[in-house]
Amino acid sequence: MEYNQTEISLCCIYKNEEKNLPEFLERHFGLFDEYVFVDTGSDDKSNEILNNYGIKPLFYAWDDDFSNARNFSIKNATKGHILVLDIDEYIETEDIEALKVLINKTNADVFSLNQINFVNTIDTFNWYGISTLDKKYHGIAKGFFLSKIFRFFKNIDGIEYRGIIHENIGDSVKELDLKTCDTEINIYHTGWLEEEGNSERLKKKKEWYEELIKKEFEKNKSAKNVFYYLTTIDSIDEKIKISYKYSKIYPKVYQLWVILSRSYLDKGDPIRALKYSEKGLEYNANNIDLLFTKAKALNILKRYDDAIVILNKLLINDEFNPNFLREMYLSLKLSKREEEANEIIKKLTKSKIL
Repeated sequence: MEYNQTEISLCCIYKNEEKNLPEFLERHFGLFDEYVFVDTGSDDKSNEILNNYGIKPLFYAWDDDFSNARNFSIKNATKGHILVLDIDEYIETEDIEALKVLINKTNADVFSLNQINFVNTIDTFNWYGISTLDKKYHGIAKGFFLSKIFRFFKNIDGIEYRGIIHENIGDSVKELDLKTCDTEINIYHTGWLEEEGNSERLKKKKEWYEELIKKEFEKNKSAKNVFYYLTTIDSIDEKIKISYKYSKIYPKVYQLWVILSRSYLDKGDPIRALKYSEKGLEYNANNIDLLFTKAKALNILKRYDDAIVILNKLLINDEFNPNFLREMYLSLKLSKREEEANEIIKKLTKSKIL
């Protein structure tokens, strides 16, 4: 089928989003050429809100598989390009315009975007301090973790989501040999932020996700699925066993080396933590999580000067990151560099996460 390549369909799946839909529609309505909203089982006012905007929702019977619902949504899109968003995400108006420029500027089929996942927990993977973003985002969260995702693509037959959870189109893009373009356009995700009254909802969401993650792992032990499965395990010894096994199979997947080295830190074994962080860095030389884990292991081993070199490198790009600053303070304090340690205290105070 021929589509108008300059037009964009916005595709969303949702369930019981009456709280988030008004703001989502206020941000995005009128900016796209088509709105494909797929309801997977709402019993609140979500559909009434959409009807008020003149959007007629489609319905898909939920079957414990995010990909099936996603694929139903994109198969109902009739425009030349598709942007996929969740209701707890948003994209700035100027970035939508940037996407339209890319349509005409490149001949790419699929575009990767940055997913900025706002969080207030500061021990997540790929964690950055909020000060690295524009000031208008500084009041939203303490920081964010960053993911690269394919969310904008041509309406091409054969592009499909796979995986019952943490679904993506990457495998189908590779099989179709489509041309990709990496962008610095951001999608902002607020869904994991704790707000007043939603802690129980987030807890249930986490438990539900973990059930689906375990189900997906049993079905397919891909690198992605192994990593997510490891995040559901509490036993340090079990984490070490599984991450060690699969780091040999998928050596370029930095998260497996991070989990392995961090688990040895938690076990009180900085020598092995250092060994496996360095092994991971052979494949991912500039990875912030591996570098930070290495610095922590070096501090425990009293190699403070070596830790300081790494922490200085990390702080160049994220100077108010509280994790890096705290570890730097420890390095300086233990190496008797009191004046420099006091300067770190001032930065920690300025970061407002002392």
